[in-house]
Amino acid sequence: MLNPVFQSIVTTMTGMPPATPEQLYRLALRQHDWSHEFTDEHRVWKAGRESLAKITEMQKAIDPDGEIWNQYAPVGYRIGRTAEHPAIAAAIKEVM
Repeated sequence: MLNPVFQSIVTTMTGMPPATPEQLYRLALRQHDWSHEFTDEHRVWKAGRESLAKITEMQKAIDPDGEIWNQYAPVGYRIGRTAEHPAIAAAIKEVM
């Protein structure tokens, strides 16, 4: 999350209203390198781990059921029942 002082400077410069926590969360999810675990470069791996840790903390406060998270996360990172492949999740939904 942006520091409130920095957020007000950005707002003044851009003329746009401050971003809500949910908007910042969605932006972080969109920009996250979901393939960071597969890199050979330690710097990229470390940045990805740090980013994922921050996003996970945001998720706990903003998106406890993981609904928003699952819109952006690849299958292996999804939360709850939709963590499975989309076809499996659809089949489960049909049965229930």
